Amino acid sequence: MSCNCPTPNQCPPSELCLCGITSSIFSPEGVLLETIQGNIFQGETNYYYVIIGSTAFESVIPSGYELTISYNYELGRWEMTYFNNIFGLDILLGVLYGVGPNECPINNCWDLDCNAVGFNVLGVFDTYFPWLGVYTNGKKSYTFSSDWSGLVINYRIYWTADSSTIPGSSAPVGTPAWILEEEVAPNVWQPAGFLFNDYECPYGLYTTEFGGIDGRFSFDDLGVTGFDMKTAATDCGCCDTEIIININGVDYTAEVEYDEYGNILGYNGKQYYVFLYEGDQYYVYFNGTNWVIAISGLVRITENEDCRITEDNFLRIIE
Repeated sequence: MSCNCPTPNQCPPSELCLCGITSSIFSPEGVLLETIQGNIFQGETNYYYVIIGSTAFESVIPSGYELTISYNYELGRWEMTYFNNIFGLDILLGVLYGVGPNECPINNCWDLDCNAVGFNVLGVFDTYFPWLGVYTNGKKSYTFSSDWSGLVINYRIYWTADSSTIPGSSAPVGTPAWILEEEVAPNVWQPAGFLFNDYECPYGLYTTEFGGIDGRFSFDDLGVTGFDMKTAATDCGCCDTEIIININGVDYTAEVEYDEYGNILGYNGKQYYVFLYEGDQYYVYFNGTNWVIAISGLVRITENEDCRITEDNFLRIIE
């Protein structure tokens, strides 16, 4: 199915990673931890990619995680998330701006820092919120809501280089700090805590004022701050155009299918094969995890009027 295959494939280069993406993940120290494949799937509105078997983030998030890279139309960005079984939530790990929904999410500048925040009250987890793409004073800022007190309260967190200007901070002039504010009336905010540092992320235990006692609020990193990730298009390569299927001692030849341009058609990021058995047409294809044989029709969709891939049509697996 690849636009990377040599002749007879005459398809022009595709904007999509039709055979998936390859992710290289680096530790905070810059050490390459793994290079791993992400398979492509067709969603309701767009393609998405799934990475299974990654272990690079096991030091900071629960093991056995599955990474999903999909496009967020509301925020205009690609996102990498995983499902946290402890909290029962999808947690945002990385974001990529500047790449459209119909483009391949490949880039050396994935942002994995300060994206997932856990809100704690008296040391007990209360809620999670992601970074929504807003900066204040050169650092990421956040908004979220919580009903820890019984009423839903809106909060915001932002950084300032001089917290002495914030009422109630008692900070010397020029003291940088993260400010936690609560909305006490529509568009009226007042400080609810301070974290006096110049760090890039708002994580830590907030105090009531400069030199004051610890407050009830703290924030944790639920993501992978400090790590780095680079993504590239996976070279599809060209597998054999014919394979032999042996059924009850009889050999059957299964062949790839082509479109009118001579491009090999594919399914779930790999080319598939077709053969006849007892008058019916069977398919050998990759379901995203394993190679299987099924009987049904594959619905073709057009990717860019030249390259074509196939859509998941819930094919029945032969028992």
